[in-house]
Amino acid sequence: MEWPVLSPPISDAETPIWQLYYLGACPTPSDPTMLWGTEVDMSGFEDYLQIVNSDSPVLISPAHLLLRSVALAMRRHPEFNRRVIGRRIYQYKEIHLLLSLFNTRAREVELLLLEEADRRSLIDLSRELWRYTQQAARGELVHFGKRTIYDLLPRAVVRRLIPFHLWLFNKFNWPITRIWRREHRSAMLVNYLAFKGAAPLRMYKPSRFPNDATPFNVTLGATELRPIVVDGAVVVRPVAPLFVRGDHRLVDAHELGLFANTLRSFLADPAQMDSETEVSPRPLAA
Repeated sequence: MEWPVLSPPISDAETPIWQLYYLGACPTPSDPTMLWGTEVDMSGFEDYLQIVNSDSPVLISPAHLLLRSVALAMRRHPEFNRRVIGRRIYQYKEIHLLLSLFNTRAREVELLLLEEADRRSLIDLSRELWRYTQQAARGELVHFGKRTIYDLLPRAVVRRLIPFHLWLFNKFNWPITRIWRREHRSAMLVNYLAFKGAAPLRMYKPSRFPNDATPFNVTLGATELRPIVVDGAVVVRPVAPLFVRGDHRLVDAHELGLFANTLRSFLADPAQMDSETEVSPRPLAA
């Protein structure tokens, strides 16, 4: 008798914690998501970055500008700042963003919470992201920016706790606590997949996060020089792929397309975001 897979299975100790989340929460075949893929002419984006970095006290990266674009697009489209609890839809009070950051030392993906992202300046967002990036480079960053109980328990125990944990957070409207301060406060996860060594991005379907608190995703790939048609002529421009994932329980294809177009407009011409209301940078947490 022959089996097609090796036995025993991969041990819990060798399995990254986010894979344990998906294993414990995503039964086949449920996946109520839609994906809208498009492209963005990044000529204005690159010109804007050069202008703002000429006198900025902190280096502004494409990821920072992407985050501000997503936050302001969510402000214009509040239906993208909602979540499902049980079988009911709830509106978030504030626009918070989650950003995925790969911790090279720990070989784990960290999820960082950026609070009130739509009310903060581009410089303020950039300062906080650079702080997180430096912490990750030193190996100091842990999940959600804070150490949780899952970092202290053996992976075999974590595997058994995760399904119950996610059932609780998807079923009931829990208050914000010190321990779970970051886990269920953002409707949007942002990916900037332009890291060194990545293949050119032509298609990308972000998976649905097991926690229904984060039903939406925006992914921007690396910019490449590609031929496009402008005013009837073929020209070579810097172009980046953009993907927006939406939960069909919260939005329909019409709303998804409008949101993607707003975000695409902000990325193609970031200067239009300068007229949006900004607030003074708030003190960063220690």
